[in-house]
Amino acid sequence: MKFTANIAFQLRSIVNFLSTSSARNDHEIAKAIHVSANMDLQRVTIRATSIDRFVTYTIAADVSQSGEAWYSAADLVSLIKKNKSRGYHPAMSFASASVSCGVQQTLKLLPSIPCEYPTIAKVAGDDWRQVKLVELGKAVQSVSHAVSDDPTRQVLTGIRFDGNATACNGHVLSTIKTSFEPATPFTIPASVFRGKADKKDLFSLLNALGRNQVDIGFDGEYIHFTDRAEKSEFIVSIYGLLNQYPNYKQLLPNRFNHNIVVRKKQFLEAINTISPIAKADKENCMVTITGDSDAICLSTQALPIAAVRVAADSASWLETSGLTVDVDYLSNAVESCQCSEGVVTIMANTETSPIVITSKVDETHLIMPIKLRDSWKHLSLVETFKNHFPFV
Repeated sequence: MKFTANIAFQLRSIVNFLSTSSARNDHEIAKAIHVSANMDLQRVTIRATSIDRFVTYTIAADVSQSGEAWYSAADLVSLIKKNKSRGYHPAMSFASASVSCGVQQTLKLLPSIPCEYPTIAKVAGDDWRQVKLVELGKAVQSVSHAVSDDPTRQVLTGIRFDGNATACNGHVLSTIKTSFEPATPFTIPASVFRGKADKKDLFSLLNALGRNQVDIGFDGEYIHFTDRAEKSEFIVSIYGLLNQYPNYKQLLPNRFNHNIVVRKKQFLEAINTISPIAKADKENCMVTITGDSDAICLSTQALPIAAVRVAADSASWLETSGLTVDVDYLSNAVESCQCSEGVVTIMANTETSPIVITSKVDETHLIMPIKLRDSWKHLSLVETFKNHFPFV
C-alpha cells in the first residue's frame, strides 16, 4: 500500500471522538485503525471503532499501490501531534509501515483484526431524515442538562428523538421540538455529544469531515449519520439505547393555574446571586419561589437567610408558602431556554406539582418540587425580609 492524502486532521478527530466512549476497553480493535487504499478508484478508506461507535471515512487520494494495513491509533495520533508542533501539515503519506506527516516514522503494523461494521443498507430510503448540525446542536444543548448520569438507568443517560429532543433524569425533564421526526424514534447516548471543549464530540467530528448537515437513519439497533448526496463517503454509526423510554408526555401538565413571566437575564442573575448561599446547605441546595402581582422572589432557608426579588412582566402565582426546587436544576433549566425575545414563563398548579419553565420557542423544562419541613414557615420569612432586598 502506498498513497498520499490530506487526512491528518480527520484521523485525529476520529480517534478523539472514539476515545470518549464508555464502552471503549482493552479489546485490540478499539486501539487500532484500519487503512485501505484503492489505486483504481484513487480512494483511501479509514475505519475505526470503540465497540459501540463505528466510523468509516473515504477520501480522494494519490494512490500508487493498493493495499490495506492496521495501525495503532495511539501511534498515528502521536505522529500527527509531532507534526503539529513543527507546523501543521495535513498531508500524510503511507508506504506500508513507513508513515510521514511532516516527519517520517516507521510504525508497527498490527495483525488483521476481524470486525463486522454496521451498514446503512438496513435503513429504507424513505426513513432517512436530513438535519442541519446547527439545528441539531441547539436541540441537544437545550435538553442535555437533564440527562441522567446513573448507569443503572441506562436509557435515561441518552437523548430521545421522536419529533422532539428529550432528556429526563428523574428530577428534571426537558423537551424541545426538532426540525425532523425520525421514522422510528431512537435514543442516542448523550456521551457522543460531550467533550466539545476538547473537540471530542460528534459535532466536532462531523465538522472535521467537512459537513454542516447530515442524514440520520435508525435501523433498530444503530443510529447512522451520513451524507447520502455524497454517496456515503462517511458513516458514523452509534449503538442506540434500546430499552423502552418512559412515556414522558404524560408527565407534562396540559394546563396551569399560575404563571409568572420574567426576563431571562435578570432571573439568571437572581439565581446566581442566591445560589452560593443555597449551596451552603450541602444536603438541600434549594430555593423557594414565591411571587406577587409584579415580582418573583427567590429565597433560601440556608444561613444566612437571603432573598432576591425580580420584576415580573406579568404574574399570577401561588397563594401559598411558595414552591421549592433544587437551585442547580432551576439554573440549568433557565439557562437552557432558547428564548429569542429574552423572556421565560414559569408555570405551576400547586406547591407539590411540577414547576414548568418555557419560552416562546416550543420547549418545556419540568422540575419536580422539593417538600419542605413543616417547621419552616417560608412565607413569613419572605414577608419579613423582602423589603430589604432591591430588585436585581
